[in-house]
Amino acid sequence: MQLLPLVGTRFLTAWRLDVPATVLLIGAVTAYVVGVGAAARRGVRWLWWRTAAFLLGVGCAAVCTMSSLAVYDRVLLWPLAVQLTALLTVVPLGLALGDPVGLAAAARPLTGGRRPHRLPGRWLLRVLGFPAVAGLLAMAAQFAVFFTGYLTAALRHPAVMDLLYLQTVVTGCLFAVPLLSADLLPAWCTQPLRLTFALIDGLVDAFPGIAVMTTGPLLAGGWYGRVQRSWGPAPAWDQTIAGALMLTLSEVVALPMVVLLLRAWIREDAVHAARIDRELDEGVPDPDVPLGERTRPWWEVDPGPLAGRAERHGWTRGEPPD
Repeated sequence: MQLLPLVGTRFLTAWRLDVPATVLLIGAVTAYVVGVGAAARRGVRWLWWRTAAFLLGVGCAAVCTMSSLAVYDRVLLWPLAVQLTALLTVVPLGLALGDPVGLAAAARPLTGGRRPHRLPGRWLLRVLGFPAVAGLLAMAAQFAVFFTGYLTAALRHPAVMDLLYLQTVVTGCLFAVPLLSADLLPAWCTQPLRLTFALIDGLVDAFPGIAVMTTGPLLAGGWYGRVQRSWGPAPAWDQTIAGALMLTLSEVVALPMVVLLLRAWIREDAVHAARIDRELDEGVPDPDVPLGERTRPWWEVDPGPLAGRAERHGWTRGEPPD
C-alpha cells in the first residue's frame, strides 16, 4: 500500500499499534504505579516529579514506536534515525529521573535498605552500567545498527525491529540510570567525575550521527533503494537528514544531563559545607580558656579547606603547644 506523503497533519495523525511495545510499556507503568503505592503504604512519600518524569519517558517510547515515526520508518531513513536516537537518549533520561531502582528499594524494606544492584551476582550490570563502559557500548550499538545488516533485518522483520527498540532503550538506561542515581556507582565516582563522563559522552555521541550523515554508500540500500515513492527527499539526501537529526538530538539531550549533574554537584557541595560548618561550630573553644591550656584541633593547624573555615569561625592558625 502506498503511503501518503509525510507532511502537515500526517505527523500527528499517522499511528500504528505495536502490540509487543504496548504490552511492555503498560507493564512498566503498572509496575511503577504499584511500587509508588507500596512505598506509600510503608511511609515513603514518593516525589511527584519523579513519577511524572517516568511517565514522560514511557510516553516518549510510545511516540517512538507507534507514531508517524514508526509508520514511515520503512519508507524513509530519517524517521527511523529519530526513533532510535530518542529511544537511546530521551527515553532513558526520563526513566532515570523516575529513579525506578530507588523506588524498588523504597517499596521493599525487607531488603534491609540495600538496593538491588548491591545483591550478589549483579557484577555484570555494575560493569556494563559504569559510565565509560556504557557510553562506549551505546556508540558501538549505533554503529552496529546502521553499518551492518542489522538495520535491514529489522526493516524486514517486525520482531527484529521490536528487539532493536528494546535493546536501544536498555543500552541507554545502562548509561543514564547509574549516572543520575545516588548510589549505583562506586563511592569514588563523585559528582565531578560523573559530570566529566557526561561531557565526554556528549562529544562521543556525535560520532554516529556524523558517520551516517557523511557516508557515501546508501545505508540499508537493499531496502530503501527499492522503496517506490514520488514524494520526500531522495535516498541520499534522506540519509544526510537522518545523520543530522541524530547529531542534533543527541547533543540537545546531553545538555540537560550535564545541567542535572552540575546541579547535583552544587547541592552535594553545599551539604558537605554545611556539615563541616556544623562540626566546626560544635568544636569552637571557650575564648576564656588560655591557648596554652587546650589542645589545638588538627583543622586549626593543618592547611586546607577546614583550616580556612576554622579561621572564619574565630580560630587562629598556629603550631600546637608543647
